Amino acid sequence: MIRIITQLRYLALLQQWVSYYPGDFAYPTTRRLMRRFASGLASNREYSVAATEILRDLDLVVDDDDTDWACNDRQRAQHDQKTSFHNNVLEEGSDNDDNDDNDDEFARAIGHMSMGSNPLSMARSNATGATLSPHPSLGSTQTLLSLVERNEKLARQLEPNPVKPLSKTHWHQFIAESDEAIAREMTRMDWIMFSSVRPRDLVRHVSLNAEDKKRCKNLENVTRMIEHFNHIACLVTNYILLRDKPKHRAQMMEKWMRIARQLRILNNYNSLGAVHAGVKGTSVHRLLATRDLVPQAVGNDFLKIDILMGSQRSHGTYRLAWKNSSGQRIPFIPLHLRDLVAASEGNSTFVGDKKKTDSAVAPHPGVNVFEAVLGKRDNKEPPPSGITGKERINWRKFEIMGEVIVGVQRAQGTPYPSWLKREEVRNLVLDVKVNTDDEVSQLPSGKGR
Repeated sequence: MIRIITQLRYLALLQQWVSYYPGDFAYPTTRRLMRRFASGLASNREYSVAATEILRDLDLVVDDDDTDWACNDRQRAQHDQKTSFHNNVLEEGSDNDDNDDNDDEFARAIGHMSMGSNPLSMARSNATGATLSPHPSLGSTQTLLSLVERNEKLARQLEPNPVKPLSKTHWHQFIAESDEAIAREMTRMDWIMFSSVRPRDLVRHVSLNAEDKKRCKNLENVTRMIEHFNHIACLVTNYILLRDKPKHRAQMMEKWMRIARQLRILNNYNSLGAVHAGVKGTSVHRLLATRDLVPQAVGNDFLKIDILMGSQRSHGTYRLAWKNSSGQRIPFIPLHLRDLVAASEGNSTFVGDKKKTDSAVAPHPGVNVFEAVLGKRDNKEPPPSGITGKERINWRKFEIMGEVIVGVQRAQGTPYPSWLKREEVRNLVLDVKVNTDDEVSQLPSGKGR
């Protein structure tokens, strides 16, 4: 029973791998081996559900950014008639003809996993078959990919479209909207962008050099969320500085402080951090006369937000709040990206490597490390040139990065309610032209203070 449960965990991991990153299996050899492995398990009572899901997922495998990421069988494919993924139309029909020498090995492996010859296994499978599904909450790849693709399409519609300069009309419309409605619409937009970001995109964002980032299509999801954060911070500043009189500026500052409270209630730490950055920015923070006109109760309440999102003790207050938050939540993305950068650049990739790995000049070590550790070990051949002394990976580095990413993944697993889009609020946030901090600082003294 313990062995079956453990093996189902392994199969669940494989199924999630194929589901979330189908491009890893786009090369013909890898796809063929995985298909043969799952097909051999499909007839087994204990593993048929997981194997069937893997086979269904393999039917939807596509060539994408993941195909060239990390370890792959590109070199083997080049040696094997240099067949590309797109030309491998007859792959399924040739499964029995290619790599026949591996059939015995697969048969032995699958036979070792099978317990069909043991009469007791039938009773065990009857007792556990309904509850040991590899991942009952995930469903098929079709559902996963459709959700990701839908969110990516919606996220593209949330990019700023500055069709009109910010005016007093926008100012009055914004004041008239309720704080809760604005906070909900901001959270709805943030959630769409956040849920379209895959964990591997975060790793790529901190590990790839500038040229590789340009070639990676999926990184636009991370970039979009970062740019949206900066846009909200500038939007707050622009709305406050639009009017000349301190009483009007204080009215708008109070508005954003109350919105910040609603964002905190919704656990939208990303927009909360952006609003906090806009209110605490240099262009607004120096407005002492304006700040004095803000009601004391609102100011004191915002002080709690200031403490929460403050940088003291490496954002210790936020980290504690994030750890203790439950239910729907959106992380403070800039801080989590900074943690990934610190883990990536502050720790060597290989054990005993005193020199920090520079992804901007060094190729990705995945294929070479794979060959050095696995491919060359049996033959006792020396490792490929250029990686001598780098046969052991510093796994602690990736554990640290994994801790950051797991927290993000858990947040993505609890979606917000499907709120209706508030078109008027969306237009007031995305369709107005805002000045950047540098442009604001260059305004005449009457407009900047």
